[in-house]
Amino acid sequence: MTERVKDSEKVEHTELRELAEAATPGPWAATLDENYSVVTGPDGAAIALPDYETGICLEEADAAFIAAANPKTVLALLAERDRLREALEEATRHIERALEASMPLKGVDGAGVPYAKRLQYARDFVGHAHALLKDTNQ
Repeated sequence: MTERVKDSEKVEHTELRELAEAATPGPWAATLDENYSVVTGPDGAAIALPDYETGICLEEADAAFIAAANPKTVLALLAERDRLREALEEATRHIERALEASMPLKGVDGAGVPYAKRLQYARDFVGHAHALLKDTNQ
């Protein structure tokens, strides 16, 4: 583990991307070696080994998880997060433009819902979208 990563729950997305790009590329595999779980890279070289002197080793389930969370997978998840964030930002921009365009409207729409109520629903959605965007930055 590098010194940069102090609290794995608070690793910034940028830092996680940098760590994944610097690591041995995937796919990784979890195998059993002399009754110990070992994580190996695509060329079969060990990535995570047990400490044979102390007897400290990876549990089989942990080794399988580490293998599944290889750099290729992490980068794909980060790319999907970025894509969804961009889609949410674009949807928010469309709603904000629609709100601005419909502000002068008065009265009731064809479904009997007052425009003011529809605008409030849209504003609530935009506020919720902004909260989601803020959460994805943390």
